[in-house]
Amino acid sequence: MKYYIFLILIFSFSSCEKNIYQNENSTVELGEVLGAARILWNTQLTDGTGYAYGRAGLHHNNEKVVFVGVENGGQTIQTLNIENGEVLSSWSRSTNTSTLNNYSYKGNFLITDAQNLISFNIEKGEPDYNLMSGRWFASNNYGLGNLGFVSEYSENDFGGFHSCLYQIDLEKQNAPEYVVCPNYFFEFSLATGYMGSINTIDVFLEQGDTMMFIGCNEVDSMGNDQPFWSLYNKSQKEWEIEKVMIEAETKLALLSFNSFYHNDLFYFASFNNIQCWDRFTGELIWKKSFPNGFNSSSIELIPEHNVIVGCNNVENTYCLDMDTGNTIWVNDATSSASRVHYQDDVIYIAGGSSGKFHAIDVVTGEDIWAIKSPDTRHDSQAYFSRQINGIPAKDGEKGKIFVSSYLSAFCYEAVN
Repeated sequence: MKYYIFLILIFSFSSCEKNIYQNENSTVELGEVLGAARILWNTQLTDGTGYAYGRAGLHHNNEKVVFVGVENGGQTIQTLNIENGEVLSSWSRSTNTSTLNNYSYKGNFLITDAQNLISFNIEKGEPDYNLMSGRWFASNNYGLGNLGFVSEYSENDFGGFHSCLYQIDLEKQNAPEYVVCPNYFFEFSLATGYMGSINTIDVFLEQGDTMMFIGCNEVDSMGNDQPFWSLYNKSQKEWEIEKVMIEAETKLALLSFNSFYHNDLFYFASFNNIQCWDRFTGELIWKKSFPNGFNSSSIELIPEHNVIVGCNNVENTYCLDMDTGNTIWVNDATSSASRVHYQDDVIYIAGGSSGKFHAIDVVTGEDIWAIKSPDTRHDSQAYFSRQINGIPAKDGEKGKIFVSSYLSAFCYEAVN
């Protein structure tokens, strides 16, 4: 199919790097402080045959954390010891994973890319389940409890294709089961055949029913990518809100990959704005526009501070009041950076145009520290990448923050 061309091009670009500096574990001394950031351990991720592109969410259990690495020019998924960074396992991939959102459940997390659907077992360091589909899975996936939700593309008799929603039981490791297909126009398509796709899903329980916020794009009569959202009652198998057009006037489409439901309100980003909608009426509560979009980065809802933080594609990180959308602070960190990771009153962002790793006070918006990747001492392109996760503080001990450059894995002591 024509849409596989894009996947091939992406993979070819990310696997053609040669003559990469082979990092040594002695790059950083354990306990070294860069600015105010203390490194607990660092581990080489590449054998020198390529940069460690891609993302696996840096999922972890109590003992192991997962990073993307490189061996013999191909991508690997590696499990590292949380306490000292020792590589415990390495599983080779035939294609690259670059997922922005992976759902995890009881030590397993989903990987969906190209024609693969994988349930990766962190403890074993390899998949419990690996399905090769005849169709194309979208990269991001979501879930609730033991159910993971993925979108898979289907092709009609005329060469048009669109994505529908499927579920996989992570306890039974079953084949994907059809859930629902959004109410696309099904009348228009691009020259490639693309008709519509699911961009984001948020699943929640309400009075015993499983509810699904589904954010989508579809092609309209003018060839524009038109965004809309719907609310599906999975338990009752019916639409509660069939279709709410989001940017009907401007035609500025592309919903971000993450969305949130809190206190009867939906929050998400669409192109260059962040929006809040009423769950019951389908009415817009507020919308805040910005010079640039959020689709390559993310937004994060932080109810304990009543704020929503968005990392912009081109410049700045913004903090808005959840109730009004009013701007609370602006930080000039990043463009196209990692997911916004919130932990213990601090926002962590890695990568972006500066390639730095930022720790930002959630209340004031000021940098606590902003550091360069230690690997840039030896390779000017070895910035911090877009992988980031952490473990919150516990029992009086500070938490941990996991992040990677394109050469190494790092574990930093968290601010709190």
